Amino acid sequence: MIENLSSILASCCQVAPSADNSQPCHVDWYPSKLVLRYDVKRVSNSTFPAESQATLLSVGAAIENIVQCCGGEAALNVDYYPDKIAAGLFAKINLDNEGSLTGIDPQH
Repeated sequence: MIENLSSILASCCQVAPSADNSQPCHVDWYPSKLVLRYDVKRVSNSTFPAESQATLLSVGAAIENIVQCCGGEAALNVDYYPDKIAAGLFAKINLDNEGSLTGIDPQH
């Protein structure tokens, strides 16, 4: 595993633009998987709800930052949400193919 990979990818989320500069994502890290969710505890009563276009645009920017940092879509397998079953779940980013992540640029 690339050293500090979870920190690098979490930073990609932090620098993404968001409405009210709220950074609505919560990042869960699992072996070979990064999960982006709506941060209910931190932002649910102070900014846009999870299903608002402003929140979804912010999440899209965070996902795009991660994709670009990892060298493009070919390096990742991204499952996009939301759906009615998994409210507040935005994306699961699978990092199973570690060899394809050699293009990670921590300065991106």
